[in-house]
Amino acid sequence: MESYRLACSRATLQNQKEGCFLELAQSLAQKVDLVEFSKCSSDKERVKFCVENCWDSIGAELIFKGKDNEEGNRRRMEGNEAFEKGNLPLALLCYSQSLIRTPKGEGLSLVYANRSALLFKMKEWKLALSDAEMSLSAGYPQEKRYKIYDRMASCNLQLKQFPKAKICLNLAEDGALKCNPKDVKLERRLQKLKETIQLSVELGNNLSSMTAQSQCNSKEDIFHPNTVFPAVASKVDIKSTENEGRGVFATEAIQPGEKIFIELPYASCLLLERSGTHCHHCTKKLMVPVPCETCAHVAFCSSSCCAKAKVYHQYECRILLLLIGSGMSSLSLLALRIVTQMPIETLLSDSKHVCIEPNKIQLLNGQYRGDIYSCIHNLVGGENERGPVDFFERSLMAVFLLKCLRIVGYFGTNLFKNPKPTDVELHVGGLLLRNLQILQFNAYEIHETILPNGNGLEKLSSNHVGLGVYGTASFLNHSCSPNVTRYFHGTTLHVVSTQTIHLGQQITDNYGPIFTKMCLNDRKIKLEGRYWFQCSCVACSNDVRIWCLLKDIPETDLSDRQLQYRSNTLDEALKLMEIPECENAIKILKIYLENTQQLIEDKLNKNFFLGQEAIKLCITASGLKTK
Repeated sequence: MESYRLACSRATLQNQKEGCFLELAQSLAQKVDLVEFSKCSSDKERVKFCVENCWDSIGAELIFKGKDNEEGNRRRMEGNEAFEKGNLPLALLCYSQSLIRTPKGEGLSLVYANRSALLFKMKEWKLALSDAEMSLSAGYPQEKRYKIYDRMASCNLQLKQFPKAKICLNLAEDGALKCNPKDVKLERRLQKLKETIQLSVELGNNLSSMTAQSQCNSKEDIFHPNTVFPAVASKVDIKSTENEGRGVFATEAIQPGEKIFIELPYASCLLLERSGTHCHHCTKKLMVPVPCETCAHVAFCSSSCCAKAKVYHQYECRILLLLIGSGMSSLSLLALRIVTQMPIETLLSDSKHVCIEPNKIQLLNGQYRGDIYSCIHNLVGGENERGPVDFFERSLMAVFLLKCLRIVGYFGTNLFKNPKPTDVELHVGGLLLRNLQILQFNAYEIHETILPNGNGLEKLSSNHVGLGVYGTASFLNHSCSPNVTRYFHGTTLHVVSTQTIHLGQQITDNYGPIFTKMCLNDRKIKLEGRYWFQCSCVACSNDVRIWCLLKDIPETDLSDRQLQYRSNTLDEALKLMEIPECENAIKILKIYLENTQQLIEDKLNKNFFLGQEAIKLCITASGLKTK
C-alpha cells in the first residue's frame, strides 16, 4: 500500500509520461541527504533546503510561442473561401484559428469583422455583435466602419436592444454619408432598417407591461444562504467532530432536490490538454474563441474572460510551454495559479497570519470566507503522514514553480543582483509547497455535462475539463453512498440533495469510489492510496455489494398498495427522463425518494438507489438549462 500511495501522490505532481520532472526529482533524491532534509520543520525550510542543494540542477527558461501574421492571414483567406462556398463550420474554424495567430493591428480587426459577418449569417446575433465590437476595438479602418455599425444595428434589433440599435444605425448612416454617399442601395436598406427598428420599438412598448407581469408571476427556487457560511444553505452548519474533523451537517430536515451549496472556486484552471477546445478562464467549451493578445497557446470564450484572466496569464503566458514540457500535472498548475491570480503584495498580506490547524474553522468578522487565502491554506494537507521522499519531490516542484515566477518578473527581482531567491521568495516557495499538499486532497475535478439535442438522459455525458479548489465545499466528507450530487456551471459548483437528510445528519459527498460501481476492496485501495483514509460509511461497514446485485425489499414487507405506488411512480419518472422532461421528472422523484425512504427506514434498497441515480441525472441536465 505504501508504494501505491507514493505512486498516487506522484501522479498529482506529474501525470504526463513525456515530462522530465519526476525523473529529475528521483535523480536528485539520490544525491541529497534525505535524513537532513527530514529535520526541516516548515515548508519554507524544506524549500530553502532544496534551493541550497538543487537550485542549479532545476532548469527554467522562457519558452514562448508568439503570433505569426503570415499564418494568421493565410487562415483568414481560407476562411473567406469556405464562407463563399457555404461551408460555414469550416469558415468558423479557419477564422478562429486566424484570430489565435494574428498579432495586434488592422489584420486582427479584419478577422473579427469577417467572423462577425459569418456569425450574422448563422443568426448568432449576440456573438456577431461581440465580434463586431472587437473589430472596432482592434482598429478596423475608419472608411469602412459604417458596415460594422450597420451589422451591429441589425444584431441589436434581433436582440430587442432597440436604443442601441438606433445609435448604431445613426453611426452607420453618418459613416455611409461620408464614405459612400452614392450607394443608393445602401441608403434604401438603412432606411428600411430604420423603419423596422421604429416599428419594433412601438410593439415592444405595448408588450413590456405584459412581460413584466409574467415575470412577477413566475416562481423559481431561491437559494437562501447561511449567514456564517455564505456558500451553503441556511439549513446547513459546518463544525468539527472528534473522529472525522470538520464536516457539514443539517440543522433542519432537507428534502430531496434541495440546493445545499453554490460556490465559486478560490482558484481554478483548465486541464492543459483542453487548451484548444475550452476557455482558459471559465472552462466552458469554445465556440468563437477570443485569443490572448500576446501568445498563441490559449483562447477564451469572451473578451470578459480574457480580461479577467490577464491578472495571472500575464505571467503564465511566457512559461506555459515550459510547464507543459516538464510533464507537470494540472494540479501543479493550480498550485501556481493560487499565487499568480493575485499581486505579490496581496499574497504577502493575505498569508501574513496563516496557520495550520486542521480542526479549526477560521471566521472573519463572524463569517467564514472561502475566498481568502488563509482559509485555503488551512485545508487538510496530510503533512504529518508524508514521508521524506514525498515531501522532497513536492518541495522540488515548489522550487521549480518558484524559479518560473522569478523569470517572468512576478517578484520584480533583479536576477543578476539576486541569483538565488530572497527571503520573501522563499516564503512564497513555502506557500507553493503548501498548495501542492492541500490540493492533493481538496481539488475538485470540474466537469462539463453534455446532453445532445433530441436525446433522452441515457445520452447524458460528462467530461473532465478542469480543476478547482473550493474553500467551503472542501469540508464535505466522503461516503461511498452519498446523500448529495454535484454539477458545475462553468467553474461554479452546485451541490444538491438526493434524499431526505435529517436534522443533525452529516451531508456527504463522494470522492470517486462509489458503491454502485465499485466493490468494497477496490474502493478501499483507491481511498487509502489517493486520499489516505479508511472509509467507514454505511456501504463499507455493511460490505454492500455493487447495486445491480442488491435485492429489492421483500414483497412481504410492504402492502400491495405500497408496491404498486412505488413501481408506478418510478416508472413514470423514468419515462419522463426519456423525453426528456427533467423538471417534471424531478418533482416525481422527490416525492418517490421521500416516501420510499420512509418505508425502508435505514435499510439499503436497490430501487431507492435507482431513484437517487435518476434524480442525479435530472438535476444535472436541468442545471444545463437553468444557468
